[in-house]
Amino acid sequence: MDFRQHVRAHLPALGVRREPEIVDEIAEHLSELYEDGRLEGLTHEAAVERAYAALPTYAAGFARELRTASEPLAPVKGRLSLWADTGRDVRYGLRGLAQTPGFTIAVVLTIALGIGANSVIFSAVDAVLLRPAQLSAPDRLVQIYSASNDGRSRFSSTSFPNYLDIRNSGGFAGAAAYGSIRARIRRRRGDPTGLRAGSHWHLLRRAGCPAATRTGLQA
Repeated sequence: MDFRQHVRAHLPALGVRREPEIVDEIAEHLSELYEDGRLEGLTHEAAVERAYAALPTYAAGFARELRTASEPLAPVKGRLSLWADTGRDVRYGLRGLAQTPGFTIAVVLTIALGIGANSVIFSAVDAVLLRPAQLSAPDRLVQIYSASNDGRSRFSSTSFPNYLDIRNSGGFAGAAAYGSIRARIRRRRGDPTGLRAGSHWHLLRRAGCPAATRTGLQA
């Protein structure tokens, strides 16, 4: 149903350039109210009355509010415009969050969990990868690799005689070798219960590690 004539008769002249668009928007809103009423089972007359009732009774005041809303805002230049827009956005966001407390709580918890997880990950990466080793003389601590015989790998394992040659060459204050093995220890009642390994603590002390201690593995 077309309500343009009723809207035009109800409102005084607005005197703005967008007046036809405003009238069309109000008439479309009244038409939607009419259609909703008909779908709910109202008669034609009852649906029309329901749509008419949506218009404010103070026609002059309503027209004044429409004119005020249609006036362009005064341009604000420079930083004032940025701060004014930011302030309006913040107030609008706070009002929206206050109207939906459940959603607000979910958002706050999600942000808190995200910040906490990122803090833990960054702390671990900083401690393991970014922060330098706690050594007063880290330039004195080096790691020696041996290339494979076929030249395919620059970082290969070496033999114990090679390790002895490096240690006894006199070019280093000390040397230690390490490797990984798989072992299964079966203990009987009354057998020794301790297994201790490690002898590289003196290298760490020479490099200036204050917490260098003899490493050990208790079985």
